Amino acid sequence: MSNVPGTSVASKITGNIYYNNPSGAVILTNDNDTSKVGGHTEFCVIEHSTESKIKNTIVDPIINYGAAVSDILINKEPTLTPKSNEIDLTQFPDGITIYLDGDKMKDALAHDNAGEITLNMLPNQVVVFNFDETETLRLGKILCNVGDSQATKEFMAEHLVFNCASVKNLELNESLGMHLVPDSDSKTYVTESSEGWIISGGYFENVDPGDEWHFRYQHLREPKNIYVNFEKKVDGQRPAQGQVFEFDLSVWNASNSAWEPIETLTDNRQNIKYTIQPGEGRIFRIKEKGK
Repeated sequence: MSNVPGTSVASKITGNIYYNNPSGAVILTNDNDTSKVGGHTEFCVIEHSTESKIKNTIVDPIINYGAAVSDILINKEPTLTPKSNEIDLTQFPDGITIYLDGDKMKDALAHDNAGEITLNMLPNQVVVFNFDETETLRLGKILCNVGDSQATKEFMAEHLVFNCASVKNLELNESLGMHLVPDSDSKTYVTESSEGWIISGGYFENVDPGDEWHFRYQHLREPKNIYVNFEKKVDGQRPAQGQVFEFDLSVWNASNSAWEPIETLTDNRQNIKYTIQPGEGRIFRIKEKGK
């Protein structure tokens, strides 16, 4: 993995993960698998927890959220039934979500040639392809136009959704968009580098080393403030009267690979609160003093 400034979470690593010098990446895995993270990680933050905690508190909630969104989308009626593979969506208002019956379009969606399916869209429209009958699906290239210009990959990653609710065997061959694959028994194979987002409840594999998954859409909204609120417990209870604990809040400086202190927070039997302002940093750590 290279140039990935975000967070990678793996409750369990089979084999190894190689990083090519990303700046400011956070890697979270279980206690026994940190040694499987290799490459140029000098500018990364590598943290560890237990396999079950990572799975139960991070991985499973994301998968469950994707499945819940898939379930909502699959119950939407098709907005239109296309009469050809060139689909004009400019007839609909800008800013709406347009639903298409993906099962009826699966053969055209499988093609490798961009233009087999062409979408003509407005800038703020979102298109959802729903699959509730297809079990084996191949997704290839789509040509997407916005106004008089061909859409960028970033636009397509944000505005195209493939809701593979019934799919058990999925092949991604230069597919671009958000992919929801909720079936826990599903298998997804990338046979040519594909891009966007994917939330899969099943198995995922890049078939060859050159077949990559690119997280193309990275334009998440940044919060104005981040509110930190936590408490210290001793044997499951609030500290006794007079017990005081201190916690160091630090920010990661990727340029020199070091934690830089921001403030020391004190727990005096009350919840500890702190507001992180915009611009203070991106990766933070709270650590009890002396631990």
